[in-house]
Amino acid sequence: MISKATSKRYVDGLSSILKIRGYKVLEVQEDEEGIAIIAKNVDEKDAEERVLAYIPNKEVVGVKIIRDLVEKIEEEKFTKAIVSTRGKFTPYAKKEAVANNIDILSGAFPLFEVFAHHLVPLHEIAAIEETDALRKKYGITLYQLPKISQNDPVVRTLGAHVGDVLRVTRESLTTRNPLVYRIVSED
Repeated sequence: MISKATSKRYVDGLSSILKIRGYKVLEVQEDEEGIAIIAKNVDEKDAEERVLAYIPNKEVVGVKIIRDLVEKIEEEKFTKAIVSTRGKFTPYAKKEAVANNIDILSGAFPLFEVFAHHLVPLHEIAAIEETDALRKKYGITLYQLPKISQNDPVVRTLGAHVGDVLRVTRESLTTRNPLVYRIVSED
């Protein structure tokens, strides 16, 4: 069972991640199985997009929890899902989550706003048009860009996937253009 303080930390952390990803939290539901956070996309063109963030009460998340979550996603027509636990996921649960396009965040993942730290610059997922222009301007392929691991907390917070390009805006006293581009890569 998760304590009240831990529950609040997880709810606040996941709510912050949802906000960064462009969602607005609509409702938090708690029962004996866990905590469900329901959110919707704030962008008008994707206003129908709904996400379910789930925090199970179990220390170890098994495949049954993931399958039950998949049923709930289908029944209630969620477009995306995130599962977070302070414990671990079994290998089969991870495999089932990946197969159903569910983001998993284990206990090692920081549940605080990463971008609030003064040493972390602003990261954003670059639009396809922007990456095409970048490629043409410098005559490069995207895989020639500096890499950032798919397991980096910033990448996980943004919900970026392997192959996505991140635009990093750094503060600089010596350059006019503090933009840096990095491609998300496998470890």
